[in-house]
Amino acid sequence: MPWSVRAACVIADAYCAAMALVVVWLATVNRNAEWLWILFPLLLMFGGCAELHHGRAWTRRFFALLGALGVLAVAVAGKAALAWTLPPIVLPSLLYLPSSRSWWLPEGERAGLSRIVWMGLPVVVVAILMPILYDMYWSCMGDGIASSAAMAARGRQFFLQMVANPETWHENGDAANSTDFVKRFMKEKTARSGDAADATAASLALAASLLNGECEWCIAVDVPEDADDAIPVMFSANLDPADIPLQWDYASGQVQLPLNGRKLSKCGNMVVVIRKGGSAQVIKPKYLTPRIFYNAPTGRVSRSVTYLTPDGRAALGSRR
Repeated sequence: MPWSVRAACVIADAYCAAMALVVVWLATVNRNAEWLWILFPLLLMFGGCAELHHGRAWTRRFFALLGALGVLAVAVAGKAALAWTLPPIVLPSLLYLPSSRSWWLPEGERAGLSRIVWMGLPVVVVAILMPILYDMYWSCMGDGIASSAAMAARGRQFFLQMVANPETWHENGDAANSTDFVKRFMKEKTARSGDAADATAASLALAASLLNGECEWCIAVDVPEDADDAIPVMFSANLDPADIPLQWDYASGQVQLPLNGRKLSKCGNMVVVIRKGGSAQVIKPKYLTPRIFYNAPTGRVSRSVTYLTPDGRAALGSRR
């Protein structure tokens, strides 16, 4: 085996193994079975790798096609796609070097059979795994939706406590972060209330507002009195207030807002919003835009609002 073919085998094997591990890891971390669909094209490449080790000449054309698709991906998506398309782009150049051209088994019946086996294998695997992947996907989606709905209920419970005690809400606006705010707020409310039922309700609201001892919310502390009822006064901590614009038009209002990577129980990447009027909303990441977040197609916030996050204080729209 020439050095060029040997190098191509090492690159192809390492690429397939690394991509499979990354895909499985992303599917597990994000609780999203859609990532597993990428395993199917990898099965095709795995078949090409196996036949490349056996010296099948048709694998050169197969990897040349993959290289062309990689170049097309870079042309469409830019340099960002180069990180995962570079190995398929490099492989054809190694397989078509002069040192590689003389080392191949002649095309024959077995070569045709190998093509049928390795190209048909993914179809069989898809047919077997389709029901499993379908169940996994809807199971993950169901867990995320149910957890987000439960989080929305917890948020509204704490929001009602704040509305019933506006003076305590404003007095604790100097808290260092949202966790400190929740603990101080509920401590003062419990101390002011002489009713055992109120104290119990306060304790339940406190427990519902914390996740592993840390607040799972961004809480507004200086919402203008004349603000619209749709303005979010609380939203889940996986969204950073600094990334939310103060002004948006029809075009910018449809740009997806970034998440900060914080994990909230089993909610996945969903964002939960509690509005000034008391309504709660669960937003999927692909629909998380200024238009949906503010519940208005266009608009402008009269002045920035400060939110307490688990990591500190952040002003709305402060990051350009």
